[in-house]
Amino acid sequence: MDMKTAQIPSELTEDQLLIASWEPAVDAIASLFGSSCEVVLHSFNNLQSSVTKIANGHVTGRQAGAPVTDFALQKLTAKCGTKWSTYFTRTKDGQMMKSASTTICNRAGNPIGMLCVNFSLNAPIASLLEAFTLPAATQESKEPIHSETFATSVDDLISQIIAQVNNDPTLASNLRNKEIICQLYDRGIFELKESPALVADKLGISKHTVYLHIRNHKQEI
Repeated sequence: MDMKTAQIPSELTEDQLLIASWEPAVDAIASLFGSSCEVVLHSFNNLQSSVTKIANGHVTGRQAGAPVTDFALQKLTAKCGTKWSTYFTRTKDGQMMKSASTTICNRAGNPIGMLCVNFSLNAPIASLLEAFTLPAATQESKEPIHSETFATSVDDLISQIIAQVNNDPTLASNLRNKEIICQLYDRGIFELKESPALVADKLGISKHTVYLHIRNHKQEI
């Protein structure tokens, strides 16, 4: 289907749209932890068929359309308590799991669904190690390795990226400011409020120069 013409069905309610917005998290968490990690999205709109999306359903033998669990029902009917839980449980065949669940509430604060993660403790250690082992340099990986900067503030984020560019010995000194601004732009930093002023201050240049480099870079890409 053409993504430009695809439309969300108009009959979906706000609560259903909210539940659907969690669907990408199911695949992301399952991909992170591997095949021993079951991730389940419940909608309380239909308790007889509450599982709207599931990844690695072989862990508990379920699939989309399975009913709500008794634990989820407790969360649904409870008048108080935390919105998330971690606990140990067993499948019907005796498999031990460590689980985590978070209740999804609508804008009125009413529980409308739940995201559950069930990790099989019977899984071979090798399968867990495989999920968290970096691929060999000579092997193709389905999961690309990205450069990501973890910062405690916008100021720290900009400072780290500037430092990364400044540590590049192949870059001529007269091109450093331009390269820094281009990299900041490519990483979306200028979407952050006041970032041009912060960059200008750290580089010792004017905001006009920052905007000039941004305009030139836009023309080049």
